[in-house]
Amino acid sequence: MLRANRFYQLKDRNRYIISRIILRMILGKYLNLMPAAIQFSAGKNNKPQVKNIPPLKLEYNMSHSADAILLAVSDSAIGADIEFINQSFGFNEVLVIILV
Repeated sequence: MLRANRFYQLKDRNRYIISRIILRMILGKYLNLMPAAIQFSAGKNNKPQVKNIPPLKLEYNMSHSADAILLAVSDSAIGADIEFINQSFGFNEVLVIILV
């Protein structure tokens, strides 16, 4: 988990580790592999993909924001995005400026 050490904030490091554990566990179920046996490689545009995939079409996408993690798995190309919305942010004030 060398990449996890790149995160300065402990909460970001923990989220990274947890998301990778969840990713390996879920992909392992789909691929009938032990989570530790899953190998990743860089695909198109450096997007991570499963390297040692059996003859099975499997695509995944992961997104995280604040304390939430979203993992989407499909047999075709898929995208997923999650975004934290700060309810205390003054959206109305910004909209007035943008829409004027």
